[in-house]
Amino acid sequence: MLLKGVLSFLDSRTGTFAIALLFTLGMIHNYVFPLNSLLYTTGVKGQDCGQMIWNLWFANEAITSGHNPFSTNLIFYPLGANLAHHTLAAGFFPITFLVKKLSANDPLYPLYAFKTIILLSFTLLLTFSYLTLREIGLTLWAAFIPAIGYAFSNFYLLHVIHINHLAGFLIPLTALFLIRAYKNPASVNLLIAALAAS
Repeated sequence: MLLKGVLSFLDSRTGTFAIALLFTLGMIHNYVFPLNSLLYTTGVKGQDCGQMIWNLWFANEAITSGHNPFSTNLIFYPLGANLAHHTLAAGFFPITFLVKKLSANDPLYPLYAFKTIILLSFTLLLTFSYLTLREIGLTLWAAFIPAIGYAFSNFYLLHVIHINHLAGFLIPLTALFLIRAYKNPASVNLLIAALAAS
């Protein structure tokens, strides 16, 4: 009876996310803690985490000040720079904003946000991959094992400093909603699938 309850919890959305979060912490804790440190990876020669952290800071400050996050005069002053193809972190604004508020405006909030985004992205990679595989009918273990392989593949671990690549959790999320839309082509399901894909 207890085992059945545990399996039922694991198969719920809350349980799936909780297990994915714990598993992710076990797998990448060195990439997440300490929260106030920069990452160094030997796989990617360009140490881009400074640029990613600047992007998180700039996007958050620009949006909360009512300015365009895709244009700045802080680079190439006084001409400025178009960041439309450069800013890779504007989509993570809600997380950065929350981290800033939760850290009581700590000046290091962009570093905390960067590490939080890494943890959350890997957790979502695992969660959405698992849910997608469950949606097509795989059993719990048959879905969990390839989901781990995808979420913690060499590509994502090599690009841990590139949070734009870690947004790859949108791939299994889009697949999940497309499968649901295929199974039940109601307009709401199609709309959600379109939003996830966009």
